[in-house]
This record gives sequence, structure tokens and C-alpha cells, in this order.
Amino acid sequence: MAQNEFTNDENFEFDVKKKRVTLADYLGDDDTVWVPEIVNEIGDGAFSGCSAKVIKIPESVEKIGCDAFSGCSELVSVEIEDGLTEIGNDAFSDCEKLQTISIPDSVTEIGERCFSGCENLESIELPEGIYTVHEEIFYGCTGLKNVTLPSSLTEINERAFADCEGLEEIDLSGTELLTVGNEAFSGCTNLKKVCLPDCIEKLGEDGQDSDVFDGCEKISVEYDGNTYRYGQLKSLYIRVNCQ
Repeated sequence: MAQNEFTNDENFEFDVKKKRVTLADYLGDDDTVWVPEIVNEIGDGAFSGCSAKVIKIPESVEKIGCDAFSGCSELVSVEIEDGLTEIGNDAFSDCEKLQTISIPDSVTEIGERCFSGCENLESIELPEGIYTVHEEIFYGCTGLKNVTLPSSLTEINERAFADCEGLEEIDLSGTELLTVGNEAFSGCTNLKKVCLPDCIEKLGEDGQDSDVFDGCEKISVEYDGNTYRYGQLKSLYIRVNCQ
């Protein structure tokens, strides 16, 4: 079936300013939604709470706004073509059934809590050009098992991966990571292995009392040729923060 049969204008409200088209609201109830190719931006909350199962976003879209798809409880798959540069805060938060999303290499910014509460998301790859994993971006993604982070990464913020109970291993050794915020991996109860780069400068805001890996009792952290288990993390925090 042709794309335009799913994208009749009555399903959408648009805001046009200076020839830039923002999709302001989705009014339809289709299972599969093709965002029209005239759209440059998906506005804040445009699809929030809708019943769509599959969303397809064309290369014309450069920005996805805050809460754009939040609370889409039936959403399973999101396909995004190259051209997108920014995904706003909470854009896909609480999409409980979301399993797959393709983030193109053109994306350089993903906002806070973007995927928080996406319990069925199992795998994610962030493209080169992402420098910061923002606060609570994957908070409560209990099914997340595989995370691929770019070499450009320099910062992981507070509670970024908190309560990702399915996460067992994360390799940061190939990144330019400098700082990790408080509780970044707290509650990752099955996390067994973390590899840190030698360039890291700060683990948590509180130095030796940091709780970056709070509750990760199965963990071993590899850093600078040494391995630190859960009960030895205090000495790791001191070493990194006082180097």
C-alpha cells in the first residue's frame, strides 16, 4: 500500500513557519504511521499516548521534540532515516513495548530520560558524535542487554543506566570518557563487568563515597590493568578522583 494512504492530511496538524514544517499533532489511529516527507520537525508531544505500533521517520526530519512519542504503550518499532540530528527530552519515555529503534549516524544529541521506562528495549547503539549520555536516559530499561557506545563519548550523567537489570556487561574502554555521574549504574543487579578507559577523571560527585555502582554486587570493574570487585570499589573511586 502506498505511503500516502497512511499519511492523509486529516491525520496530522502542521505548523509552518518560514517554510519549516513542524508536525504539531497526530490525530489518527493507524498501527503503522509514515511521517510525511514534508516534515522538518516532530513537535513536543505530537504523538504522545498514541496507539501506533510502528513509526517510520523520513530523512527530512531533523528534530524530534520533547515527549514526542512518550507513553505510546503499543509502540514496538521505530525506523529513522539519516538526517535527524536531535532527539528531545523524554521523546520515547514509557514506551513499554518498544523493542527496536534505529538511531542514524546523523544524530548528535539525545535528551534526558529519552528512553526511560522502555522495559522491552533489549539493544541500543548510539552513533559517533554523541558526547554525553544524559541523565536517566535509559532509567528503568529493565530488558536492556546490549549497549554500544561511541568512541566520542566523554560523559555519562546521573542515573543514566539506573535499574537496567538485564545489563550484564558494558565496555567503555574504547571511549574518551572523562566523567561518570552519581548512581549512573545503580540498581543494575546483574551487571558483571565494566571496562573503564585510562583517560577517566571522575567517578561520581562524592569521590570516595560515590554510589555509581550502588547495588551492583556481582560487578568487577577493570581499570588501568587492575580489577575491582564490589567490595573494593571505594579504593577505585579514590584512585580515579584523586589522580
